[in-house]
Amino acid sequence: MTETAPILDLVRTAEVKLLVGCSTTVTDSRATWEQALDSTYCELGVTWPSEQQEFSAAIAAQALGDGVSVSVVRAHPHTVIRTPDMIRSDPGADFILCLITNGTARMSQAHHGGNLVGGSFGLVDSSRPFTIAGDTTFEQIVVRISRHLLEARVTDSVIDSVVGHPVRPGGVGDLAASFLTDITTCDLTYNADRHVIASALLDLVAVTLCRGSAPTSVTDLARREDLHRIKQVLQRDLARPVRPLDEIGSELGMSTRYIYKLFSTEGTTPRAWINAKKCDKAKTLLAATKLDIAQIGCSVGIPDPSQFSRVFSRYVGRSPSLYRAENWML
Repeated sequence: MTETAPILDLVRTAEVKLLVGCSTTVTDSRATWEQALDSTYCELGVTWPSEQQEFSAAIAAQALGDGVSVSVVRAHPHTVIRTPDMIRSDPGADFILCLITNGTARMSQAHHGGNLVGGSFGLVDSSRPFTIAGDTTFEQIVVRISRHLLEARVTDSVIDSVVGHPVRPGGVGDLAASFLTDITTCDLTYNADRHVIASALLDLVAVTLCRGSAPTSVTDLARREDLHRIKQVLQRDLARPVRPLDEIGSELGMSTRYIYKLFSTEGTTPRAWINAKKCDKAKTLLAATKLDIAQIGCSVGIPDPSQFSRVFSRYVGRSPSLYRAENWML
């Protein structure tokens, strides 16, 4: 990146590459940068240390296959935010993994936060508000990962424990960082190569995140495993009305009080967690199927249409019919 980098239009080639550069203090160039970030990741807001300070930035991205893309970002200091209003406007749910290769940045999400320095990873969940602030001129490699791909490799409890937290370099994290850096310099001509590399990258990222969230005691490890078991049962019964918690506890050999305590460590309750999952599934069905709203309610275990509408509106911020009107894909 140079101080005189030209402002380029967003360019998407047949290989799904995105190349953008912008500089100067002209408002239009900053708008171009915001558009580039929105197009590459999700709807985001950007603030700068000074409206008069010169700003220069560049981004280059490429897809590694369905659900994974890698980009290199070089930029002067600025802050990227994702707010609840942005999430309602653009309800993406991908994960965004940042690897700082030069400079420093700060990140925060879900009451977690910390500084990212050279070699550090940071993970944020685009379905929740977050902030990433570049304190200096910085360079980072960013991986956008579809939710289902990461959740197939890492438990919810691990993800919840690392979002917003820097994962320091070392061990397998160094290997993941090196591999990711090499990817950005490779000419990936064949789609088959991309899919293999994407799979290997996801496996390395999963191990890195798990090591980064390693519990400090045997008790912590046991509690995480218990919470994972409870979530598996709740997820299994997603299409059924919510079962009494004492019934689930009896099945798993846990007390109701213990189950509540486990969920409280994540700032939620069993009912709130399962209702959020039901709403996530309902959102997909509303946007991608022709099922009527009553049928969708039944499919997520809320057969009463009025109750389904109330639950959905509470968790999503709009009614099922309005959500469908805004996100209809067929």
